[in-house]
Amino acid sequence: MVMRYGHRLWKVRVTQAEIKINIRLNHNSNPVPIRLFLNNESGYYLDISLYKEVVNPRTGQIMFQGYGGKRGPLNGMLLNTPYMTKDHLQAKRFQAQSLGTTYIYDFPEMFRQVCVQLTCTELVLDSQSQLVEMNRQQGENDIGMVAWKMFLRTPEYPDGREIIVIGNDITHLIGSFGTQEDELFKRASELSRSLGVPRLYISANSGARIGMAEEIKHLFKIRWEDPSDPDKGFRYLYLTPADYKKVSGLNSVHAEHVEEDGESRYKITAVIGKDDGLGVENLRGSGMIAGETSLAYQDVVTISLDDYGGVLLMLKWLSYVPVHRGAPLPTITPVDPVEREIAFTPTKAPYDPRWMLAGRKDPENRSVWVSGFFDRDSFLEILHQWAKTVVTGRARLGGIPVGVIAVETRQVELSIPADPANLDSEAKVVAQAGQVWFPDSAFKTAQAIRDFNREELPLLIFANWRGFSGGMKDMYDQVLKFGASIVDGLREYRQPVLVYIPPHGELRGGAWAVVDPTINPEHIEMYADKDSRGGVLEPEGTVEIKFRRKDLVKTMRRIDSKYQHLINKLSDPSISSADRKSLELRLKEREDQLTPMYHQVAVLFADLHDRAGRMQEKGVILETLEWKSSRKFFYWRLRRLLLEGRIHKQISQANKDLSVAQMQAMLRRWFIEAEGTVKAYEWDNNQSVVQWLEAQLSEEEPHSVIKDNINCLKRDHVLQQIRSLVQDNPEVAMDSIVHMTQHMSPSQRNEVARILATMDTSS
Repeated sequence: MVMRYGHRLWKVRVTQAEIKINIRLNHNSNPVPIRLFLNNESGYYLDISLYKEVVNPRTGQIMFQGYGGKRGPLNGMLLNTPYMTKDHLQAKRFQAQSLGTTYIYDFPEMFRQVCVQLTCTELVLDSQSQLVEMNRQQGENDIGMVAWKMFLRTPEYPDGREIIVIGNDITHLIGSFGTQEDELFKRASELSRSLGVPRLYISANSGARIGMAEEIKHLFKIRWEDPSDPDKGFRYLYLTPADYKKVSGLNSVHAEHVEEDGESRYKITAVIGKDDGLGVENLRGSGMIAGETSLAYQDVVTISLDDYGGVLLMLKWLSYVPVHRGAPLPTITPVDPVEREIAFTPTKAPYDPRWMLAGRKDPENRSVWVSGFFDRDSFLEILHQWAKTVVTGRARLGGIPVGVIAVETRQVELSIPADPANLDSEAKVVAQAGQVWFPDSAFKTAQAIRDFNREELPLLIFANWRGFSGGMKDMYDQVLKFGASIVDGLREYRQPVLVYIPPHGELRGGAWAVVDPTINPEHIEMYADKDSRGGVLEPEGTVEIKFRRKDLVKTMRRIDSKYQHLINKLSDPSISSADRKSLELRLKEREDQLTPMYHQVAVLFADLHDRAGRMQEKGVILETLEWKSSRKFFYWRLRRLLLEGRIHKQISQANKDLSVAQMQAMLRRWFIEAEGTVKAYEWDNNQSVVQWLEAQLSEEEPHSVIKDNINCLKRDHVLQQIRSLVQDNPEVAMDSIVHMTQHMSPSQRNEVARILATMDTSS
């Protein structure tokens, strides 16, 4: 019944329905009257209540009695209870829904529907324009901006996480931005930055507020050129002395006194208005929140969306993001075994890269799942309708959230709409080749890298680019500038970046240059599949430059016996002219016959220079991988890099002068000290090192080599700083000793005195 009529009723804005049903429990029983109440005021949550009609034995009146496990709001009330009239919230909700959006105070309930538990506190401005927390009834806002601090429990964070949610109330002056709205937005956004928590903005507004001074609008007069003929125009607007006196104390208008046509007038030169928020001050506020949003984009996760689907997407997005800036990643128990092989294998022919990342159903047997690289159902693509030659999103690898960038191998179409303001323009459809960076996809790549870095996510790049588009229009559209932006993003990245050339993938020319590990050697690592390729040009291009026709002929002369035989005959000086011409013709025919096959040989020879074996020998990749087992490798490698990064931060806090290479050498030395030289070879085993690091960092480990060494580093670094300060400032040495002894226990002071006495005796 709900499925049949629900959409139709909602379309005509019927939010409540009541149905009476008479039910016989068996053939002999009397019919039982049942009332079914359906309520869908918000448009996203259907409330269903069932009641029996029963007679009150005391009064004899018919009343509602809850039927089933739920007691509805009418339970115990009389059958003739009047229906509730529409309250102010319902009126506002209807107004918002009529404008095609959701009433802002319905959003907390939306969040509650899609998370485990939610606690919500509204943020309001006090009389001093300071942000305060307040629990008040819905709809009591007097400005068109609302904000909340929400504490929600999710599967990734069962202990809870905080977010700041800001939204426009479209029922207040069409959701326009005035000075008070701008101030609340700014304060709430500043709070999210100070807490380091995500800031979510629910946008449903009409821009900066436009207003007029109503107190002047009903008073001004017009100085016509000819009062009898308004078509001749007018000179100015003015107020009479009596009207000017009414508003002069309000600072609503600037006017100059004039005497004209035998009467005194106040010519209006500027309208100020007694109320704030009528014009440019709102634009100033818009600039203020634009600057604040730019800051928030740099500091915290920022998301702007609308409607129920948007709330679902927001929380899905947040499930990949740390609870606050600098917090550990929200790692969950993996739904896929880490050790499983990858069922889908990329092919030489164009394919959908999403199959490689997320898997797909077997086309021949839809009940069979062909697994991809990441955990099943964990890949969440972003911006999929824009710049389609690059695929970006977030996913989980063994429960670890990561950012993902992959390459479309198929040709895609770019639709360019016509310009409505130009009658000569028309819509165009432009084909874009796969495995190529165009201006839009290069920008999309750079933007994704920056976003993942701000979200503190590790990054996996499935590099399969042949290069950048070199067309004149693409150069004009700044394809190289966006390529440089990719380099900027990777150089600034502060999480592990794993670049992997997948099976039958290729990374060439400028495309290699912008993702090379030397851009950020502390965080970027590159790997290649055994069936991948990497080089400056594709083999065909290399052959055209480095293995031309003359080189093919040399190879024929060196290898082909028939060709050699003909050359030897031609070298005989005794042959006749006719025989020489015949031999030269046969030689030319042999060359033409062999050239196609020897060209293929040359292409293969050039291709052999691009294999993973050469990449590894030259040190441009760390390791050659097998696709089916690469999931397991990258899982353990990523866990190791994350743990090592966590330890590097602790070492840096103890001694900030150490480089990453020095810290890594220290860590290796500590591993050998703890495990012994016999197990030194296990340093190259990611899984073994992860298990050792986790044991060392465990709270249950009483004797941690890592913790002890970090404490020693901290102590040595502090002593070195004190020593340097005293040597540079010997005049404060005595004062420093006195100050330090004041913070010692009596036994420590006695020990210091003993050491000083010993030093005097030895001297």
